[in-house]
Amino acid sequence: MEDSGKIYNAILVSGALNSGMSVVTDLLKECDSYFNLDPQDESRDDGKGALKFYLIQHPDGIMNMESVLVDNWTDINPDYAIRRFQKLVEVLGRPHSKLFRLGGDFNSKLSSQFVKLSNEYIDNLIDYTHQSHNIFRRMELNWINNLFQKFKNRIGLSKGYESLTTHISCPGDSFIPITRKYFNDLFSHIAEGKNIDHMVLLVPGAISFHPQRCMNYFHSAKCIIVNRDPRDMYLSARESTYLPRDLDHFIKWYKLMRVKSQKNEECENNILRIQYEDMVFNYEHSINRIFSFLSIDQSSHSFPRKYFVPDSSKKRIGKWKKYDRKNEIEKISHDLKEYLYNENELS
Repeated sequence: MEDSGKIYNAILVSGALNSGMSVVTDLLKECDSYFNLDPQDESRDDGKGALKFYLIQHPDGIMNMESVLVDNWTDINPDYAIRRFQKLVEVLGRPHSKLFRLGGDFNSKLSSQFVKLSNEYIDNLIDYTHQSHNIFRRMELNWINNLFQKFKNRIGLSKGYESLTTHISCPGDSFIPITRKYFNDLFSHIAEGKNIDHMVLLVPGAISFHPQRCMNYFHSAKCIIVNRDPRDMYLSARESTYLPRDLDHFIKWYKLMRVKSQKNEECENNILRIQYEDMVFNYEHSINRIFSFLSIDQSSHSFPRKYFVPDSSKKRIGKWKKYDRKNEIEKISHDLKEYLYNENELS
């Protein structure tokens, strides 16, 4: 499958949750031709409220589809992966309602064509669709629909569960070019009418663990991974609803995140690893590293310190020093000593 038109570069920004990833996305907002898929509060650097690009790393996202449709293909599982991705697209595309249902509002925040292009992407992955069922599909029905189907079968009004649609998909080597075209088409619609060459995506977690796999979904991609001192992250965890708040659990979680994010020599040339604290305390050196990595000319940094303001970010660093449970900080310092940030050793 050949792509036509302009090719956009993807800048994938990743790290563990609450690692301060958006210091990078905020910095790149200040540069010409870089479009940040984060249209929300531009004054924050903690990633809260930021538009996270869940299409890749979500349990029903593209990584999972590739695993099911390509790496671990069976005759049944692709149908489930496709239908789950379709549901994910529906949820991400629709408006968010605080009272009734979750939604990502991608159709408004990214492009009015998001759902349409995503469904076309799925259509390109499907070989054919037919009406059939298996016992596992029947298990998805509630007891009323199951009883109704059995009744229809008993009186001869239907044969089987013909209302259950099954998708057959075995894209093989074409999965990657189809996926690259999908993302590039989406980027093209997002960038319409703008002077944009690079798309900046906030992708927590997945890129850190599987950088080569994730970058392979784009024609051109680079990755920036942000790390942060575990002591401050622990205090953030105690205020969050999605990180382990128990001390022992947090230590195990943090160590697992860092171990799984170890350097991958296969693709390390396209990965930059930075420290959140360095971005604040060693601002000039850190942005020079990022600009060199992304080949950004300093003259393109048109709005310095407009979105990423190091002085404003200092309040999030060293909060552990004022934490009254000193024994917990001491345990983190002992068990995760190799990950502590030392202000006297700016990198």
